[in-house]
Amino acid sequence: MPLFWENTNTYSGVAKKAMKRLNSLIGLIEYPFSEWLQDDKTAYGLGTIRNTSKFFKTFGIHTAKHTVEGHLCRFVGKPMMKEFLPALRKNRMGLDWDKISYVFVDPLPNEKVKGLFAGSHAVAARKQNT
Repeated sequence: MPLFWENTNTYSGVAKKAMKRLNSLIGLIEYPFSEWLQDDKTAYGLGTIRNTSKFFKTFGIHTAKHTVEGHLCRFVGKPMMKEFLPALRKNRMGLDWDKISYVFVDPLPNEKVKGLFAGSHAVAARKQNT
């Protein structure tokens, strides 16, 4: 199955605009309103239930440095479910972020991360390309 980046020639410039929209909506990077599509930002924004800084801290996203902790994929899945299950709301509609104190830190900082979004340079590299 083709991946979205395999069609970049068909939709020139869309990936950059989409990344600016996403980063602006989640509060990672503030771009001028004229540089990203404002349509439906209230409907597709984060709302008021969760705090983005709490989310970023929990998952090792360092917004000031534009870096991320490596090896997050090793945490996602069973380890994450074990850690977060106690914070599941009684109505089973998401997590109660006030009950989560976990902060992801790369368990293997000296081991190179493999894959598309490898290590702390991924966010920094995207920032430089904007």
